[in-house]
Amino acid sequence: ALALSVAERGVAHVQDHLSMDEASEWQRLWYVQLLTMLGRMDEALEIMLALNEEIPDDDDVLGWLGIVAAEHGDKEAAERFSTLLRDLGHPHLLGWNSFYRAGIAAHLGRSDEAMGLLREAFSRGYEWNIGLHASLELKPLRNHLEFEAILHPDG
Repeated sequence: ALALSVAERGVAHVQDHLSMDEASEWQRLWYVQLLTMLGRMDEALEIMLALNEEIPDDDDVLGWLGIVAAEHGDKEAAERFSTLLRDLGHPHLLGWNSFYRAGIAAHLGRSDEAMGLLREAFSRGYEWNIGLHASLELKPLRNHLEFEAILHPDG
């Protein structure tokens, strides 16, 4: 309940103080995460589609487009964005494309596939970090035994 209250306050603050036309990529991505927390998928999708027009082939944008599509119930679009992430040819992704693909799979309810993609992300250079505990991308994996073992490697 506290997280939703904070998300609501964050959305209200953005609406009062920031124009999406002037917002940076990261400001829009954070705003989309707040909207996603609140289940406001139509608004999140509109912002992400506009951002994708400006920055095509960006792993963060494609990843969140896939997650929002999955949450919106559009399985075909979510899978299309996962495929685009898989096929990205940027040399310095360091596993981020696989991380986002894991998030898309998780939001589609495919936890075993998501765990395989998360392992792939680590093998490609994505580094374990404390942010995994609060990751919205991987939220559906909470309570999955293998994911919990990654979060708490010492038991």
